[in-house]
Amino acid sequence: MSRSLLPLFCALCIVIPVGCNGQPESQQKTTSSEAANTSESGTVVNSSPPAEPASTDPAWEYRSSTDPMGRGNTEYASLDSVNSVDFDFPYSGGSTATLLLRNSPKSGKNVIFEVNKGQFDCGVDGCSVALRADKGKVVTLSADTAADGSSNVLFLPHSTTVRYLQHAKVLRIEATFYQEGSRVFEFHPYGLDIKRLAK
Repeated sequence: MSRSLLPLFCALCIVIPVGCNGQPESQQKTTSSEAANTSESGTVVNSSPPAEPASTDPAWEYRSSTDPMGRGNTEYASLDSVNSVDFDFPYSGGSTATLLLRNSPKSGKNVIFEVNKGQFDCGVDGCSVALRADKGKVVTLSADTAADGSSNVLFLPHSTTVRYLQHAKVLRIEATFYQEGSRVFEFHPYGLDIKRLAK
């Protein structure tokens, strides 16, 4: 390089910072950031956390009632569905579902699945519901009808259902309704305090 061009080259080095590989430093930083989120296979890794329910505040409601015959207290925990479904007349206007956990000195421990409007259709093979916790596999559970004949109430297996309720962030329950087919209700069972039902 001639002596006459050497001052000009040095001036450019001062104005434009250059890294070791000849790239501007700002471009190197971007490349380093992309490399941190890239797997060995070359695929860009999504570092964002998985989607969570809109609210992380427990939505369970608890109450207690006293047996008039002196058998003790019955403890309840209830959770409403976050969605509603539409049925035709006479159950139009939107129907919601409730999961009710009950610990009674008279009838024992129960999980009750109830809709405020509508009729479950159990068919000739008996009652069943499909359950899915988070993104897991669909599980079919048998269900029992209410002793008083209420067509909007099903009793679910206690231990199995409670286990899902304690560990799932999102729980979906699908049931068949009379002349309406299958409908799915979604629950966010986060924060269930099962100890409050053991009083």
